[in-house]
Amino acid sequence: MIGKRRHVLSLVALAAAVMPPRLAADEQSAQDPSAIKDELAKTTATRFLKAYKAKDLDTLLDLADAPWYEERESPLIVTHVDLLRENFRKKLAGLKDPGRLANEPTSVLTYGPARRAMKGGLYERYLVIQDEVFGEGDRIVIFGDPDAANAVAIGVRFRDGKPLVAAIFK
Repeated sequence: MIGKRRHVLSLVALAAAVMPPRLAADEQSAQDPSAIKDELAKTTATRFLKAYKAKDLDTLLDLADAPWYEERESPLIVTHVDLLRENFRKKLAGLKDPGRLANEPTSVLTYGPARRAMKGGLYERYLVIQDEVFGEGDRIVIFGDPDAANAVAIGVRFRDGKPLVAAIFK
């Protein structure tokens, strides 16, 4: 059985395997809205991960948004920015060896198609809750090999065209 901490990354790896491959951003038209969203999501997720590793609470709060999907055995939605601030304080205080986390984004998935590829099955209860935070065109940015211990996935939601981080999965 897959450990509870690995469930999301395992699902992401499954979705990536069944979805058609996407062209690299430099191979796509600069005017392609999907490629632009992918790049915005990658940039935002990379900045967020760097702030997370540096334990920079102010930058995390600038890049994050509520509602926030909190990955747990019983996942929950953090609905208010003040609660998110407290959540981040606790996470950062307990963060050990943040340097072990992957540094470079390896792939970007669009939430809607990835979600449909993972529909049903053992982890449906997690996905239903994620649906409260993420919409069809939002992105999941993968850092590292999804099956490796240092992998991280960051959920980026677009609100009024602005990319904001709404989950971190380890």
